[in-house]
Amino acid sequence: MSLMRRVSVLMRHLSTVDHPLIASMVPAVRRGLQNPALVKQTSRILLSLFGKRRRFSLIELLIAVSIIVTFSSLVGAVYLKKLEESKLSKAKIDINTIANSLIMYYTRTSRYPRQLENLVEQGDIRSVPTDPWDNPYQYVPQLDWNVIMRVIQDRSNERELKYYTDCIDQVARVVSGLPDKLDPMLLVAAAYSSAYVFSRGVTEPIFGPDVLNVPRDRIKAVAHMMRLCVERAAGVPQMQEALQRLIQVCSQRAGAGAAGDV
Repeated sequence: MSLMRRVSVLMRHLSTVDHPLIASMVPAVRRGLQNPALVKQTSRILLSLFGKRRRFSLIELLIAVSIIVTFSSLVGAVYLKKLEESKLSKAKIDINTIANSLIMYYTRTSRYPRQLENLVEQGDIRSVPTDPWDNPYQYVPQLDWNVIMRVIQDRSNERELKYYTDCIDQVARVVSGLPDKLDPMLLVAAAYSSAYVFSRGVTEPIFGPDVLNVPRDRIKAVAHMMRLCVERAAGVPQMQEALQRLIQVCSQRAGAGAAGDV
């Protein structure tokens, strides 16, 4: 019987042993035995140590188990790291692709879409992707508060009022799900210049380049304009309610220390 075959038999016996150390080794060895390259490399090492024998002692078999556990742990750690790096790269590529589609949409229509699904409807992208962790990308439409103020003051253009009300509601939905460490007003202020997308990621959100490079003065100015818009929207109930929802959500999420207090 080959050494690796004996290791397999030994593992079946060890799996019945009630000992914490052995119990912790069994899963790693099983994973290792399923990796042909790892088995081949381990066999070479063992043959160089013990030579070709018909029988192997228990000590030699335990050494084989230890080698497999070590290799399996190392390979697993490297694999997980590379997998996470690959997911991060994929998310950045998706964000860049969606950002380019948003620019094309804006160039054609002179405004950004309310939702990412509008990009699909207009043929700018085939479908709205999910991020590598199977979560939807978060879309923040542009909120130019000077334009919003003019639309509120005009009041006659219901189409524009509806558009910006929908955009404000969309931003409020995104902000409501932010991690605690992210300043909600930073994200709202970042939308002053253009729309953008980001991924929630796993340990921290993933943004496109320069999205969050927002000056502190801009954040404070946006917070001030939001309050002014609420006051001016007194005769436009839907717009005022949307603005109040956004301000309320930002205030609730600002426990981590928002730079632009609303």
